[in-house]
Amino acid sequence: MRNKVMKKIMAVLMAAMMTVPGYAVYAEEDTQIEAQAAAEAKAKAEAEAKAREEAEAAARAEAERQAAEAAAKAEAERQAAEAAAKAEAERQAAEAAAKAEAERQAAEAAAKAEAERQAAEAAAKAEAERQAAEAAAKAEAERQAAEAAAKAEAERQAAEAAAKAEAERQAAEAAAKAEAERQAAEAAAKAEAERQAAEAAAKAEAERQAAEAAAKAEAERQAAEAAAKAEAERQAAEAAAKAEAESQVTEAVTEAPTEAVTEAPTEAPTEAVTEASTEASTEKATEAVTEKETETEKKEKETEKEYQTSFRFENDEVVIEVKVSKDAKLEKDVKMVARKLETGSEKYEAAKAATMNSLGSDEDGSYSFYEIVFEKNGAEVDVKDSHINANVSFKNDASAVRVKDGAAKRI
Repeated sequence: MRNKVMKKIMAVLMAAMMTVPGYAVYAEEDTQIEAQAAAEAKAKAEAEAKAREEAEAAARAEAERQAAEAAAKAEAERQAAEAAAKAEAERQAAEAAAKAEAERQAAEAAAKAEAERQAAEAAAKAEAERQAAEAAAKAEAERQAAEAAAKAEAERQAAEAAAKAEAERQAAEAAAKAEAERQAAEAAAKAEAERQAAEAAAKAEAERQAAEAAAKAEAERQAAEAAAKAEAERQAAEAAAKAEAESQVTEAVTEAPTEAVTEAPTEAPTEAVTEASTEASTEKATEAVTEKETETEKKEKETEKEYQTSFRFENDEVVIEVKVSKDAKLEKDVKMVARKLETGSEKYEAAKAATMNSLGSDEDGSYSFYEIVFEKNGAEVDVKDSHINANVSFKNDASAVRVKDGAAKRI
């Protein structure tokens, strides 16, 4: 930058040296020629030429002098320009340095004077800029704070909405779960009621049949007693009739032959009818007694027949002992089978729901359910619950639960 300025200054000085003296010479020469032309005209042509040469020499000398002076002046001006340019450059450099320093110090919240004249302006400007920056920063901070507050409020509302939605979802799930558990409990209760009703009906039917059998046995007993009584009466009647007949025969032999002939035909038919009637009654009574004795012997034989009444199952988890009434009539080839219900199966879930409903146990608890059945030659034997008394002991748990037909009961 400084070199370009110096070059421009030198060009101006050189132009001044070359043009200004020339104009002066030409102006002086014209004046002399006009003066000499007016005064001397032709006579003094040589003198004029000589004078002109002298004037030219003088003008040349003057021009050289002026050129030297101009050169000296130009040099001086160049040096002055260089000095001024250097001073200006140094001043500008100082101003730039001061400005840079002021800007640096302004960034550090301190303002310094750039120069004597610019110090106050720069300080004031820097202060104004600082205040504007602080105001802008404050406004920006307030804007960001407002945005952050709005964002926080939006996030809070969103969190509240999400929490509310989650709570509503959990409430809906809980309600659905409660409804499912209620329905499962109702189904289990219904199944249990139906099972108990079936057991009660079966028990009533058994009692009715037992009452009928007892009534029948009583009737048969009374019939047998009546038959025995009739047989005794018949035998007594036969003995009396026989005695009467013997008495009459004796009388007939003693009396007249005519009376004997008359009475004999009369007594013979009577005796024959009496004997025939007596024999028929005796046969019927004997058949009734025989049938009664056959049924009684059959019942005695059934009573004497041995049935299984004790069963036991054991594994690493549980011991199951079952007592069965003789009325169940489980023969020696009947086996008890205890099956552990698979977790997640239909029977397992039904037993779990019934257990939770009846015992108030926890959904997340650990459960083990066993189904007890009786089999004969691979086929299941139906045994009424009223004939079964089961005792379940878990080896590792404090409580035991027996599961049968989907109903869970605490042992």
